[in-house]
Amino acid sequence: MLHNLVIVGGGPAGLSAAINGASELDGVMLIESGRKSVSADGAVKHARQLGGQAIGSAAIENYLGFPKSITGASLMRLAEKQAIRLGTEIRCPERASSLELLPDGTKLIRTKEGGEYRTKAVILANGLSYRKLEAPGIKDLLNCGVQYGAPTFNPHKLGKCTICVVGGANSAGQAVLHLAQNPDATIKVLIRGTKTIEQQMSKYLIDRIKASANVEVLQGLSVVEALGNGKLERLVVENLEKQRSEICANHLCIFIGAMPKAKWLPGEIARDRFGFIGTDMMIGSINGPRLPQETSIPGVFAAGDVLFGSTKRIAAGVGGGSSAVQSLHRYLSEAILPAS
Repeated sequence: MLHNLVIVGGGPAGLSAAINGASELDGVMLIESGRKSVSADGAVKHARQLGGQAIGSAAIENYLGFPKSITGASLMRLAEKQAIRLGTEIRCPERASSLELLPDGTKLIRTKEGGEYRTKAVILANGLSYRKLEAPGIKDLLNCGVQYGAPTFNPHKLGKCTICVVGGANSAGQAVLHLAQNPDATIKVLIRGTKTIEQQMSKYLIDRIKASANVEVLQGLSVVEALGNGKLERLVVENLEKQRSEICANHLCIFIGAMPKAKWLPGEIARDRFGFIGTDMMIGSINGPRLPQETSIPGVFAAGDVLFGSTKRIAAGVGGGSSAVQSLHRYLSEAILPAS
């Protein structure tokens, strides 16, 4: 079967592309790797879950149409239902492993599960993966008090505890406010380096964090070790003068940035030195004039966090997914491709 469009990635940009694409085209497929987990015996499993990094947003307060805020997980569930209703075929969990440009101008996407999908056009929206905190004890205590991102359940369930949040950008701020709803929890925000939250975070988050009685912002502290017997109990932290001390902590939520999921792509896809995908504005006229959001391979577009220069905001990802579909229409109307 020849698809009109295959989207790789099921976060805000990918689901937006699916919704806009499927509302106007037949043969739209979305491939998403799903949620990765590691069992006690070390086996890696992938479960169905769409939403990308957005599902870790505990309370989105500045997204159009939700005056009382919404969790990222809830917003993404609604988007998934909308994409399916409009006719998107979703393959999840399935992991894209290669992309090939065929002689007739169509593209072939292969997956690690053995899938082979031929398509006229592709939108790459496979986002980011969390950067790992490389410190002794972090890996051993993962899911035993240590986690990447934030818990999305009711924070009152945690009871009386101390929670450390590493990171100073918006995703960390949203997590802090979500966790601070539990009046019995003490939240310590650990900011590495000298860059303050005022330099990284939206004003509405900063104002509410400063007004929260159970939140303390600690500048210039890095986690260098996690300690505990089967569950997190303490953190060893280091200040800018390399002096170390210990902090009691029952939970650690890590927000230290992310890396683009682009290693599987062919070398023909232009990227910057960090691996973010370049499109029309970055690459100029490689292989001829580029459409908005078109990569260095004709008919392959990119949207969302995987893009060079992206703003890492849900609304920006949604807008990018929609605008990529508009460029896709121009490509399909101008390109000489085989019939479906």
